[in-house]
Parts: sequence; C-alpha cells; structure tokens
Amino acid sequence: MRKFISIASLITAASLVACAESEPTVTPPATALTTTDPVAALDFGGWEINVAQYNSESEPEEKRSNYDELLWEHRNNMAKKHNYTFSKDALTTYMDSLEFLSTTVLAEDPGGEIHRMPPEFANAIARNHLAYDLTTLENIDVTDPKWNPVVTEMMTVGGAVYGVVKDLYPEKTVYFNKRLFEEAGLDPDLLYDLQAADEWTWEAFEEVSAKLTRDTNNDGITDHYAFALQPTHFFEMAILSNHGSIIGKDKNDIYFNNAGSPETLQALEWAIAYYNKGYDTIPTPWKSIPNVFMNGDVAMFLGDVWNARDFAAGMEDDYGIVCFPKGPKGSLTVQTSGQGYVIPSTYTKEEAEMIALAFDQYNSLPPGYDAQTAWQDEHYPLYRDSRAVDETHAIALTPGTAKSDYDKMISADVKITALYTDIYLNGLTPAEAVQKHSPVWQVALDVANAR
Repeated sequence: MRKFISIASLITAASLVACAESEPTVTPPATALTTTDPVAALDFGGWEINVAQYNSESEPEEKRSNYDELLWEHRNNMAKKHNYTFSKDALTTYMDSLEFLSTTVLAEDPGGEIHRMPPEFANAIARNHLAYDLTTLENIDVTDPKWNPVVTEMMTVGGAVYGVVKDLYPEKTVYFNKRLFEEAGLDPDLLYDLQAADEWTWEAFEEVSAKLTRDTNNDGITDHYAFALQPTHFFEMAILSNHGSIIGKDKNDIYFNNAGSPETLQALEWAIAYYNKGYDTIPTPWKSIPNVFMNGDVAMFLGDVWNARDFAAGMEDDYGIVCFPKGPKGSLTVQTSGQGYVIPSTYTKEEAEMIALAFDQYNSLPPGYDAQTAWQDEHYPLYRDSRAVDETHAIALTPGTAKSDYDKMISADVKITALYTDIYLNGLTPAEAVQKHSPVWQVALDVANAR
C-alpha cells in the first residue's frame, strides 16, 4: 500500500530530493534498432504511456471534422510505429495533483509517465526536484510554436521549464448576440468592425453597453441587459487589458506585488465604475451565465472555447466573438491558462526521452497541416461566421494578446478573488482593497520566491 503524506511535509522533506534521483523500480522494455535515424526506429516495447490528470480523455468515436480524423490517424500511426500506447486517465483532482505527483515520486512508483499540473505548483515542483527540466531533453523542444507560450512561462522557474501544454485556446473572449444588436439598432457585426479598425476600447464597450441596455416598455425597469457579468472574471480581464497585473514577475524570476501599479488601479477603478452603471446582470447562480446568453436574454458575456461547443449545438441566435476591449494603457486581450504536462523525475534520462518523444508525437500536427490551417479547421465548426476564426482567433494568436496573471503562483495559499469581492460587494475603493490584502499576499510571495 502506498504511504500518503501531506504536501507540507513533502515540500520540506530533504529525503525527497534524494529519492527523486534514485533508480526507478519499473523500466519499460525498449530497443533502438540499427538505423541511420535511431529515433525513427525506436521501439517502446509495448510501453503504456499514461497521463495522470483529473479528467479522462479518449479518442472520440465520431470526429467533428476532417482535421480530427487526420489527427487521430496520425496519433495512432505514431503509437503503432513505435510500439506504445498513450492514454489520459482521471487519477487525481486539480488541487490534489501536487500531492499525487509528490507521493508517487517519493514512493518511486510514478502515478503516470506524465502528470498534468496547475502552474501554481511549479515552484514546489522545482524546489523538490519532482519533474524533469524539459530543456534538458532532446526529444522535446519547449520553444516549438505548438506549445502555449504563456503556460510555458508560468511553468518556468529559474530558467528551467517544467511543463508545457499544446495550443493557445483563448479564454474570456466577448461573445455577442447578433439578433439583440439588431433589435437595439446596432449593426450585428459592429464589434468585429470596431476590432478590425483598432477602435474596440473600454469607451466603445461602454457606448455599446448603454445602447444594449433597454427598458422596452417604459416602466422604469430594465428589460434587456447588455452584459451577463461574473465580477471576478470581468475585473481580471480589465486588469490584463490595461497591461496590469495583481502579481508580476521580474527578469530574475522574482514574483512581486503589482496591484498598486497605475495600470492595475486604473483598471480596477474602470471595472467598478462599469459595474455600477447598471449595464449588467448577475444571474443566480452565476454559473448559469452561459445559459442566460445562449437563451438570448443578454447581448454579451465573457466566455471560453468550450462555451462555443454548446452554442454551436444548441443556440438559436447567431453569435460572434471578439477580444476583450483595450484599456488606455493596454491592448486587445484574451486570457489563456491551462495546466502544464510534466515528466516525473523518477525516470531515468533514457526513459524520460522516450516519454517526451511520445508526448511530442501525440501533440504534433497531422501530415499536410501547418499550425494556422489546423487552428482554423479545428474552430470553424464552433462558430456561425468565419470572422470569429479569421479575425478574432488570428489576433489571439498574435504574441502578446494572450495573457495571464502571475497571481496563480500564490493562489494555492491565498484567495486573490477576495480583493474583487471587497471592491464590488463590500464598498472598498481599489486602493483600499489593495492595501488591505497586500500584507497577506507578501507572505505567500516570500514563500514562492524562496528557492
């Protein structure tokens, strides 16, 4: 029976480093055949490469597109060629993933050849040598464009890259209902046109919101709201779109409190001012926001790629998406997050190279596709117009558009969202809320920076 111990004791245990460097108990059968290209002829000997994560994924019986057909054909061909299998299984939970990795490394009994890990655990992984620095492996290139650069940066500690994830899926884009725009006397493609003209700003967003918020029967009660708002997400996007952040990271990989910066405070002040103007509604429960939009009850909301899958299948009205509008000191913005995939340090260098090869092959494009073509073919089925992909997704792929706050690096120890709650619910000014929470954040920052 495996012995499970707490994360806290693992992180401080000196024996962890030693055991992580010991020889593994399981060595897969593998041989390199005689060839001028040893990688091409590598035989994994039937090794079952398992990804330990918090949801199971398998090949769908029905493929959504020709791209999906070719992608899975390519994955299966690579596995057959090198004699391995590749699976993703639900073996842990999001918040338990660090303990699961730590425990199995300590026991020299890896829970999976690859582990999916939230970025907030990158520092603990680095401190305790729980995973390989992927830059030391030849069979994976962390600078390959297929890896999400924001997540790669989040998973980088002291110059070492501990995890990568494929693709950059834009999150918190502004979905808009074209029918409701027309009923408010607006061009249904107005947001696309503003975005294309580089005029999609906070000010334009407010002007549109004012026109979409309507009392249609003149009884003094709003009948149609411009926006279905989840306050935390809205505040986060306001900050990122003004080139602000709650937590920053300097050139020496040191995290610091950036909430008091002019960019961040300006964003917080704008967000609460918008919130107080009555353009938005907050459904109860707030998790019903996608349904409120899908039913045509609000004109706009902040959504993710997975929302589009539901809308494509069940939404009656046509819809589009644009990036979050830019602030006075910022630019068009989408959020990106994701969890990095790491290789446990329990494995030998030779084994880690094989695991890296299988992971790289699983995430590579099928023959005949380049990155742009694959992105388009994968996402066209999710939307009702091509501008969502050809324009908005193209902007999202432009370096610098996709952003994430380093607050994730301390979120395992503190609740960052308490800042926003104090502003929109408890009446604190942004400056007062930042002053209140900064001492608590500093304690967590000191821990994160202790390497």
